[in-house]
Amino acid sequence: MMCYLDLVLIPGIILFSTGQDLLHWTSLLALMVLAVTALVPVLLLIYLCAKFENLKEKKGKEKFNTLLLKVDKEDRWRIFMPCFFFIRRYATGLMIVLGSTGSAPAYLQFAIVITLSAVLVFYLAFSEPYVHTRLNSLVILMEVIYFLLSISIFTFTDATDDVRLKKSLAIVAIVLLCAFFLCSFLSACFFACKGKQALRESDLNEKAKRRTRVNQYNLEQLNRKKKRQSKKQ
Repeated sequence: MMCYLDLVLIPGIILFSTGQDLLHWTSLLALMVLAVTALVPVLLLIYLCAKFENLKEKKGKEKFNTLLLKVDKEDRWRIFMPCFFFIRRYATGLMIVLGSTGSAPAYLQFAIVITLSAVLVFYLAFSEPYVHTRLNSLVILMEVIYFLLSISIFTFTDATDDVRLKKSLAIVAIVLLCAFFLCSFLSACFFACKGKQALRESDLNEKAKRRTRVNQYNLEQLNRKKKRQSKKQ
């Protein structure tokens, strides 16, 4: 996960920035690496869906903790998080390379970054993938700050020629950037101070509450379905 962005950036630079012939062995190798990295999110999603039943068992959860850390593994919608991690970095890496070579205009780069951020915000709000409600709220907050920061930087760079507006947006961007780092720092301090055992107990309590809510919702849906069937009869 840490080297994935480099696996997109370096082949992208070789393929788009060096100006070598596409049939040259380095270009072919770079193209092959980009193709393989593009398949990683798809293969990962297929693999997680195939192993979904194993995720409900304790041994299965331990095997996938690196990819699905703090993610609730009882719903297929929630295991999309690591796949989105790779998709986002793949698109970001390509945009950095294409932007540096002038192949992609600035508005296209920001449009992709902002769109991916908006998609993640809606996904987080819809599925609440993390076990703890507090953690879901924190991730949504940080993603909203990132979304607003992207819009501010885009407006500051290319969207307007008004100098006063650019200065105002520069201040907004600095404030949002400080808020982003402050949220990261405070959350890290909170988790460190709370301790592993307390976090574990809190996660178990949240899982039990979520399971109860899901069971109540399913029971209500079943009762409504029975009422509709009885009315038709």
